Amino acid sequence: MTVFVGISATTHGQTAVEAETDTGYGHRHSMSLGLSLGVGNGSGGMRYAGGAGFAYFVLTGVAPGADVNITGGSGVLTTESVTGTLRLVPVRTSQFALFVIGRAGRLFMSNHADAWGAGGGAGVVIATGGNVGLQISYEVLGLWPSSHCSDLASGCRLDAFGLGLVVGL
Repeated sequence: MTVFVGISATTHGQTAVEAETDTGYGHRHSMSLGLSLGVGNGSGGMRYAGGAGFAYFVLTGVAPGADVNITGGSGVLTTESVTGTLRLVPVRTSQFALFVIGRAGRLFMSNHADAWGAGGGAGVVIATGGNVGLQISYEVLGLWPSSHCSDLASGCRLDAFGLGLVVGL
């Protein structure tokens, strides 16, 4: 399991009235800064993951951004990815926010042909009190060309489950 830790911060540029009426995850002129770290051990050996991401909400519920990630471990390919993202938050309440995310970019694999990837997923940020929330998400990434990924253990599809904390400042 990979644990994601994100930071959400409000930037300047809103009037006092806008700031009071538009709060919570995904409001206009806020940022999503993320850091992911993970380590696991099982019958296949040790696994690790790490990454960082950034998104800026140009409109309430609309945030273009970018992510970089690395995964690897014993007996698996080390894979780095660089993807552009678009995060949409169609439902926002004081208790939770539902989001969908699309992404596309390049995957670099050690000792293997590199590939392109595109896909997306969905998730929820649940307010837990104060400026802290729990994020749960699931994403799928399709890879191409198939000649570069058909020999991978997962084929030309990568699935990822995310669980982590979001802290608002």
